[in-house]
Amino acid sequence: MAEDAVLVSPAYRLAPEAKVGDILEDVSDFWKWLHQELPSVLAKKWPGIAPDLNRILVVGGGGGGYLALQSAFLFNAHAKIKAVIAQYPAMYSDIPSFSPRRAEADSVLNAVVDDYLKNVKHGAVRTQSPYPELARFAAAIMATGRFREIWGSSEDHKVATLEYALSKAEHIPPIWIMQGSENSIVSSILFRPPWLDMLISTY
Repeated sequence: MAEDAVLVSPAYRLAPEAKVGDILEDVSDFWKWLHQELPSVLAKKWPGIAPDLNRILVVGGGGGGYLALQSAFLFNAHAKIKAVIAQYPAMYSDIPSFSPRRAEADSVLNAVVDDYLKNVKHGAVRTQSPYPELARFAAAIMATGRFREIWGSSEDHKVATLEYALSKAEHIPPIWIMQGSENSIVSSILFRPPWLDMLISTY
């Protein structure tokens, strides 16, 4: 049976101009805005359309998949998410094997990262980069093991981990995670952290 839906795609600051703490702050603000402002915005633009904020499904892929999970774990007290579909999310960014630094890093790939970083203005706001504009830069970050350098400080990393988010979660909605076994960008990683078993045992 078909259901009507209102699709909302939030914008948020992107790394490396923003650190992960900034990005999560934007996502938290989005959920507050959605519940406080979206109904009136729709009523003004499209009279007669009213969102059912008790039936929110969050879908995201890659970084968006990661933020979909973080929304369910960190922000569901005010996001009120009913279910999550996360495609190839960067689930394991807190473990060393997610983005290992090579013993002999490729000088060309390191130069790709360095060239971009030297032109980054602190506090600059970037909310989009149409593919493949920064595809080489993103691949170089992962290949050279510099993901955590881009992500921020040690405190940023702590807050960014899904294990930390899960420890703060008040209610976890049903979650469907899709991950390819041969994904060369976001590794599926066979390691199973304790929080994942805890999450699975919830259902």
